Amino acid sequence: MITDCADTRLWNTPFSTLGGKTPRQWLAPEGSGGFMFHAYVKGTYGVRLMENLLPWLNFGADNMNPELLEYWRTRGIEKHRHANAEDPDRTWFAYLPIHRTKPDKPLPVWYINHVKNRDILDTEAWGFVRYVAQRQILVITAEDGNSEQIFQETLQAAEALYPVDKSRIYLVGHSLSGSCAGRLAVAFPEQLAGLCMLGSQYGGQNSTLDQAANIRCCQMPRIDIHGLAEHILPYNKTLGPTSPQVYSNITPTDMGLDASFSEQQFWRDVNHCRPITREEMADIDTTSADPVERKLGIPVDKSRVFALGSVRHFVGDILSEDGRLAMRVIGVEGAPHYPSAYAGMLALDYLSQFSRAPGTGLLEFTPQQEEVQIDAI
Repeated sequence: MITDCADTRLWNTPFSTLGGKTPRQWLAPEGSGGFMFHAYVKGTYGVRLMENLLPWLNFGADNMNPELLEYWRTRGIEKHRHANAEDPDRTWFAYLPIHRTKPDKPLPVWYINHVKNRDILDTEAWGFVRYVAQRQILVITAEDGNSEQIFQETLQAAEALYPVDKSRIYLVGHSLSGSCAGRLAVAFPEQLAGLCMLGSQYGGQNSTLDQAANIRCCQMPRIDIHGLAEHILPYNKTLGPTSPQVYSNITPTDMGLDASFSEQQFWRDVNHCRPITREEMADIDTTSADPVERKLGIPVDKSRVFALGSVRHFVGDILSEDGRLAMRVIGVEGAPHYPSAYAGMLALDYLSQFSRAPGTGLLEFTPQQEEVQIDAI
């Protein structure tokens, strides 16, 4: 088992998990001309990303390999597989702390949405599982996260087996699974305290009027984290997802400014944020003096730039009409389509501040210190 994530030779080592490609070859097509590969090879950012990738690179689809289980145990994490022989799509996995600092306190749940275009072990490389012990959370994922029925079944099964904090359930998706996560969030907003979209912005604008009204009552805190070498940011120039339709309940979306503007307006509306005009979004490049707004391609209420592992992160916060934090968008300089090295930390920092009040289901916000503040520039 390869364990030295600081070995730069790994970037040029073929892995069967990647179809015989090297991580460098595999990541390069995931970005555009702005892909800064040198940051991955020479910087601490690359060490962090390789550390995230190693479990998947080592074991591919071998989910319950004893060495893999031991890898997570040494990090204070226990992994469980809940198989379904009749329908493998219903097989799901759970990651929980071996030692709980507060045994009587339920665990916040992070549902990592997965669709079957990659090995499910790929979700372990997104940077969330690594925080299970440190943040005292429960991470769950199912083979087919696109199914609303399987999503509900998995949550119910987890609640029956583990100490779940129902007021703190968060949903995460990447790329196609991000679009699917967006649709799940719209379908079940009263169950979720937040949504994280990685490398995807669509999932809301094709909702029904009833769904939109329901999520507007519930509200849905959201964080988007995209590489600036993707074709997603800036939003006013997005090319959107390019893969063909894979699932029947995902409506194909026209690409470009109109589709991106509609999506932004949908989420601003359901989170009670100031609406914007299409012209305001289209002209952001020339009308805004804020470099963050120009990088993100949308107006924001607050902005900042910080560095993690020598890679700049452009952060824009969008506030509700009464001044509450509602949405956050982060552009990671030079990063390709794959989840960024610090995506797990950034999403946990942000969404963990939100919960739903027991009984009423009203959204609550409890400000917390965020790790990235120590690296602000």
